[in-house]
Amino acid sequence: MGRAVLHLHPAGPHHRHVHLVRQPVRRGRHADRPITGIGGKCLDVTDNSSADGTPAQIWSCTGGANQQWTRAADGTLRSLGKCLDVAGGGTADGTRVQLWTCNGSAAQQWTWTAGRDLVNPQANKCLDVTGNTSADGTKTQIWSCTGGANQKWTLPS
Repeated sequence: MGRAVLHLHPAGPHHRHVHLVRQPVRRGRHADRPITGIGGKCLDVTDNSSADGTPAQIWSCTGGANQQWTRAADGTLRSLGKCLDVAGGGTADGTRVQLWTCNGSAAQQWTWTAGRDLVNPQANKCLDVTGNTSADGTKTQIWSCTGGANQKWTLPS
């Protein structure tokens, strides 16, 4: 769905051209765009699966639905209708990051800092690509923020 936008353009002293343009409606703060990280790779939902517990990974950007993320007004990051989630609400370095049904928990809150870190405030840890590698299929976790390239993210503007 979208919204109609009316554009009036003068076409002379007594006439106007009218154009009706359809524009998509954006929900949340920033809707359905890729989040990119190390090596320009996209944050990706493994195997395009919306099943609870599906790991978040990085993958070469394809434009697929499993690489489209919405920064919602409630502080969550959403893809495929689910939320980016710290497994079990964990706070320890190495806790995996996954897709889970949105439930309003602190495990699903993310803050994007001026330094381009994605931080889970409950754990006070960064979204981290394991092993500091940009290989397709590398899983994500939370880890103490180090400033490394594997913790830097570009979100939709």
